[in-house]
Amino acid sequence: MPSSFTTMSNISQQVIARRQFNKQQLISRLPFELMSSIITLAATFQGRESYEWIKILHVCYAWYEIGLNSALLWSTLTHTGGPECMQTMLQRSRNSALSVFFVCLRYDFFDILGGGPSALAVRGRMSRSNQVSRDLLLQMPRIKHLVVKAGDNFWEDLDAHPPPSQLTTLELTFLASYSYHPSRAFHADEDWIFASPLPTLRELKMDLEIRGCGVIRASALRVLHVKAMQGSWGMYEARDLLESMRQMPLLEEVLLHYPLLTDTDEEQLDDIFNMEVVRLPNVKSFSFVDRDHVFTRFLRCVAIPAATQLTLGCDVVGPAGAESAVASFREKIGEARLNEQQPIRTLSVQTCVGGGNERERSVRFEGCAHGRRDDCIHSSTGWCKRATVSLTLAYVTPADDHEWDRLDGFSGTLKLLPLSDVEELHIKSLDVYNTLKAHVGLLASDKVAGVAGPELPQDVHRFTVPTAPGEIPCELEAGLLGLMPNLKAICLDLAPQRRVLGETVTTDLGQGHMALPPVGQEDVELDQEDVELDQEDVVSDMDDDWLEGGAFPDY
Repeated sequence: MPSSFTTMSNISQQVIARRQFNKQQLISRLPFELMSSIITLAATFQGRESYEWIKILHVCYAWYEIGLNSALLWSTLTHTGGPECMQTMLQRSRNSALSVFFVCLRYDFFDILGGGPSALAVRGRMSRSNQVSRDLLLQMPRIKHLVVKAGDNFWEDLDAHPPPSQLTTLELTFLASYSYHPSRAFHADEDWIFASPLPTLRELKMDLEIRGCGVIRASALRVLHVKAMQGSWGMYEARDLLESMRQMPLLEEVLLHYPLLTDTDEEQLDDIFNMEVVRLPNVKSFSFVDRDHVFTRFLRCVAIPAATQLTLGCDVVGPAGAESAVASFREKIGEARLNEQQPIRTLSVQTCVGGGNERERSVRFEGCAHGRRDDCIHSSTGWCKRATVSLTLAYVTPADDHEWDRLDGFSGTLKLLPLSDVEELHIKSLDVYNTLKAHVGLLASDKVAGVAGPELPQDVHRFTVPTAPGEIPCELEAGLLGLMPNLKAICLDLAPQRRVLGETVTTDLGQGHMALPPVGQEDVELDQEDVELDQEDVVSDMDDDWLEGGAFPDY
């Protein structure tokens, strides 16, 4: 009777037979250069910090050999692996520049869990993860891309780490304390990593849940993003942020979303923004969104060049705030010289959900230089990603219960835009439609709210201008031609909408703060149903100790 156990010699024969069979498959006989290119692509794809790229080693033995010898494939490290895993990857990455992703949280982050077994298990895993994160920073001279999510105490004891020598991209998320401990402010003048020279840094992105201050000195920086996380107290000292930008003369892209401290009175704000204008001569894209009492003041302190891609958004509390925001729009549009530099051929006007809490009623104007053939406005997001200009007014509910029954600032904003080259107009929402009717004199301005929309066949949403024989004319055509003499089409979408202004920053525990896997699953789960592989050809047994033990096989 044959034994139920397979001998080692039989296993070896099976492995040899399997490898010989695999070598005859087309997937194994791809040119070496092509397989190397695929491996390189896998090493650089977005989301590589999840260790999903390990699946590419499971194709066949030929792919495994190439992947094992590709230093670039092993150059992405995260906090989810244990110390042995980290050392194995560092060894296999040889001298390649590193991309490092990690989360490092306070030990009191899970105080709300109490002292039960689950809480102790989570704290134990968090302690191991935090230690790996700190050990990764010892490789600072090799790190080229660094993405960090860390609690506010993370920055207190990092002075001894080696300074960065080739860091080009830095993404920092400053997480607040969720226990009884007060959150510590971030000080760029003192805290790692800004206390070290950053001669090679080109891109800096910061998401704030805590307060930040201090001047960031990175003279070679090209990209600066500073955002306060939704629902948090994260903000940056306005004067320090402006002075930081003054130290970055090569900036090409600036994105600032609700970054400024706002808990000061009007007189103090005037003093804070009483400073010399910061000039950004090389900026190609400038995006700034904030509340009305700091919006106008901040923009007065920043000068941008002509032909800048401009995105501005203001949370306004009352009609006066809307007027102030429109005045700021006018100033920046004048600086960008949109009339001369960047013609608008497609204009989209819509109501959406926006504001700091991403629930306020908003009106958004967006124009781009693309013709309708590019179909950019019809994307899933509803607006062009390369818009020439984008202006948003978010109507925040004020303390005096002011009713936003119409779109304050609408006409003033529309008059600012260079409309002479507009060929296609997209109108989204009934409010916008009726406000445009009032703007061109077809409806009394005090009758905008509650007016019914046009009675049109269900499938009619696009109107040719001028109206072709046999087509239904749009009642706005005559009035709009006075504003847009080159108008060729009007598109209507009057169904109720809910659109979010900007990016939604998730604060969910599993997605926003902590990328630690569940207890008992500290590695990557792999689906191998589509590949038949033997135990000597692939890493098939991905158990709970795989990443903790660094079980990358050598064979």
